[in-house]
Amino acid sequence: MSMSRQNKISDETHQRIRTYIIEQVDAESALKMDPRVLERTVGKIVAEAVAEMRLFLNGYEQRALTREIVDDMVRLGPIQPCMDDPQVNDVLVNGTDQVLVERAGKLELTKHKFRDHNHLLNLAQRIASAVGRRIDESSPMVDARLADGSRVNIVGPPLALDGIYISIRKFSRTVMTLDSYVEKGCMSRRMADFLHLAAKARLNILVSGGTGSGKTTMLNALSQHISRSERIITIE
Repeated sequence: MSMSRQNKISDETHQRIRTYIIEQVDAESALKMDPRVLERTVGKIVAEAVAEMRLFLNGYEQRALTREIVDDMVRLGPIQPCMDDPQVNDVLVNGTDQVLVERAGKLELTKHKFRDHNHLLNLAQRIASAVGRRIDESSPMVDARLADGSRVNIVGPPLALDGIYISIRKFSRTVMTLDSYVEKGCMSRRMADFLHLAAKARLNILVSGGTGSGKTTMLNALSQHISRSERIITIE
């Protein structure tokens, strides 16, 4: 059997089960459910669908399909595995067929793809609507934040000529301090002490650098030395 035939069967199977699940699970209710509970619920429905439709899917394939459908319903669809990877700093979507990630300063093309334009559009609209925005021809660019703090930029037609582009800068869960910079050899102890005093003394500090160079991480480290009694205002 050719690879194209295998992919076609896989797509048809996915669509049949997806349609079956949509009929069984209310989309609005799914958004309010704990993702783990939703995954168990969808898993049971997938097993029922496989039995009812007499499909040949083993346990691993059923679990993978369950996760894929849940990701489409309440997470970030095909790019959710990229978001779950702790080594990935940026996720870049260039239309339906190209998803890249940045690891350690290097871009890598992934195997993840969207089924079609509507699949990608639905994700873009879900991200935008979560922050009270919309993405369409009258409003083709959106800046937003995901629930975990990750920064998102979406650009669609007519600004993007060949589809929708999404850029996600993931929120780092690693808390760096000035002491951490010293321990990793990124700066000297004298420099760390100087920056500590500069922040405590409320001096103006300009942090600049290229994309992915660590500006936000440095700002987070510096902000730890701002007195808790200070009023902090951020402007974007």
